[in-house]
Amino acid sequence: MQKWEYCMVHQRLHGHPYVEYLRVSGVEAQWLELDKGDKAAYKEWKRERKRSPVGTSEKRYLLEQCICQLLAEGWELWQSTPIVYGSSESHFVHTFRRQVQVE
Repeated sequence: MQKWEYCMVHQRLHGHPYVEYLRVSGVEAQWLELDKGDKAAYKEWKRERKRSPVGTSEKRYLLEQCICQLLAEGWELWQSTPIVYGSSESHFVHTFRRQVQVE
């Protein structure tokens, strides 16, 4: 039997894109940064970012790297949704999906 597995990429307009994998059970959510969950490296990245803010081109590269990785793993882009807080868009959610075999 096959079910859809969903993955959401949160594109913050001022921050680091991250990936949320939602398994088909819907119970277990595993958060993975671009470095595949290396928390020490992520904390170091945040410290460095405070010293020298990430430029727009670098953020775009991180997002593109993330999306290319998902496409290579067999995900397909399903929908992109802007999220609005207050009077302006603060981030986008790009939802990917792929079919998985469930026994």
